[in-house]
Amino acid sequence: FNENSATPINVDNPYLDHYTDALWGIKELCQKGHAFAFDMKYEQPGAIDQTAVNAMKLYCRDDSDGSLSGQLVSFEGKYGQYLGLRTCPNDNDKMTGFRLQVWPYQGTFGDDWAIDNVQIACTGNTTLDGMGNNVSEEEMKNEVRKFPARSISENMEVVDISIESKGLIHGEWTEWAFCSDSYYISGIQTMVGEGHPFSDDTGLTDMYLYCSTV
Repeated sequence: FNENSATPINVDNPYLDHYTDALWGIKELCQKGHAFAFDMKYEQPGAIDQTAVNAMKLYCRDDSDGSLSGQLVSFEGKYGQYLGLRTCPNDNDKMTGFRLQVWPYQGTFGDDWAIDNVQIACTGNTTLDGMGNNVSEEEMKNEVRKFPARSISENMEVVDISIESKGLIHGEWTEWAFCSDSYYISGIQTMVGEGHPFSDDTGLTDMYLYCSTV
């Protein structure tokens, strides 16, 4: 597809202004088709300078024949390990939106790690959780709104539900950001804070996902 037609969406992280040392990676787009799976790189608790989520990897599938057409990583932090593939369950499923679990700013002398977890929505009302937690329909109904989402796309849609993860992690869920109707996730760009020997590394701090038509 035309790279210029890929539309970015993101969510509102209310603590983002504190992470001034973080840098954006390059925009990566599926060459064919759309994303159907992801893997999250995560540093487990216990490090002196905890960073939690360090990277997101998207997997692309060719819409015409269902074959794997690529893997996308924008900026990969150096800490942690990938936790395993989270895949939309049906052959023709595509990804439609996402949200982040964000850790509140801990102040000048606290340990910040920005993002604890990521959830991505698939067509067919399935939600994939980066930590591998099961997300039930009942949890979707019971969870209250957290932070307002913002759109950098004129037509981006937002819903007012969020889903509580059961992982041993911290933070508050943002609201969801979704692609417009008939648009599906096909690209990624991430911001990472690391490599600061005398200051606080934060790992993944922000993320754009890109939407395109079939």
